[in-house]
Amino acid sequence: MGQRKRFMICACVTLLALGLVGSATAQQSADASGKQLAKAGAQSQERAISGVEIDKAVRDVVASDEAGDAALPLRALLEQPGRGTAQPMSLGPPVGFAGQQQQQQQQQQQQQSPECAAFAADPFADLGQVTRAGCQPTPAQMSKLMDNPLGNVAMLFTQFDIMSLESPTTGRTETYINYMGIVQFPKSLGSKVNLINRFIWNVPSMPIDQNLIDDFTDRFQNGSPPNGVSPPSDLAPPEALFDNRTTGFGDFYYVGLFASSTPADVLNGKLVWGLGWDMGFPTASKNVLGASKYTIGPAIIAAYLGSKWKYGFLATNYISYAGDELADDVRQTNLQYLWYYALNPTMSIGAAPNIILDYKQDSGNKVTLPLGIGINKTVNVGMSIRLGVEYMYNVVTPDDVIRTTWDLRFYVIPAIPSFLIPIL
Repeated sequence: MGQRKRFMICACVTLLALGLVGSATAQQSADASGKQLAKAGAQSQERAISGVEIDKAVRDVVASDEAGDAALPLRALLEQPGRGTAQPMSLGPPVGFAGQQQQQQQQQQQQQSPECAAFAADPFADLGQVTRAGCQPTPAQMSKLMDNPLGNVAMLFTQFDIMSLESPTTGRTETYINYMGIVQFPKSLGSKVNLINRFIWNVPSMPIDQNLIDDFTDRFQNGSPPNGVSPPSDLAPPEALFDNRTTGFGDFYYVGLFASSTPADVLNGKLVWGLGWDMGFPTASKNVLGASKYTIGPAIIAAYLGSKWKYGFLATNYISYAGDELADDVRQTNLQYLWYYALNPTMSIGAAPNIILDYKQDSGNKVTLPLGIGINKTVNVGMSIRLGVEYMYNVVTPDDVIRTTWDLRFYVIPAIPSFLIPIL
């Protein structure tokens, strides 16, 4: 083989090595900053053009009969993993993390079928049909599905309330903390009706000492008073009652609602409603943490789901029929009204405060009426999760009994479409 051929082979090896090193250098510099990424991308694009020419020249030399053993290093380079004989050498622009995400999104858009694109554009699309078509629900569609209190979605509510308790007699203020968990899921009862199930449990932390309550009750209410002297009927519990806390499991509740599986079209939105019942069970680990009564009552829910606005209510009624004879009877309505405004497809402002109507109290102590504001965001981290915070202030409170003045609420709600759960 002539001197000229040997020189070409050496030159090709050198150019090929420089091209590979240049590509690695460009990849490292790409992650440094946005300006370096753009500059390195432009430079590497220029190298990509020359790289194709180098690749072709190398292959021509290797394929020649005169190359002989001197072409072995070139053949080894060309046979590296990822360099098939049909692929030209390509030293394209370097890609950082943001660039990779952008490319993946572009590839998904390019690969999306017209049917999937049509589903993605419809926030009210039936997610069962979306999945059966081989498409993935969008975050906006999952957010819309979670907005529907009667939707075909299974959710786990993890809610923390921090409330301010105020004594009207002493003016003392303490903090009441409650964790509430709710499992909600629909059960199909045919093609037109669903049963929406809500299982609710509480773990309260009351600023009241249960041991002092027991002692006070034993001494002045259920047993003989000391020294045979009866206390006055309006005797208040000792102030030390509020010096310690009692924390434990609270009462357990169930709410069942029959609802249409197909929302009604109203004013460019959807109207959903349901009727059912609620039940309460005295499962509290301490008396002060629950009502000590079995309760039952009717329940009703209705909500309007528009493109921007969502508002509605859930009314549950609790009427005691059994339980501890020494505990006060329960006759109460919990009216949770909700309003939300969508800032974008996955973020909303609004709140869902609870109006309490206690029919066993005197006229001035029956009503607790809050106003609220908050914000929530639905994110996708392998599954859809809603994160939110709300603040409620009670503009109407009882006059003569311990009352709540404000409530700060945090919640985390993971959700999955119910059709993905076989038993539902």
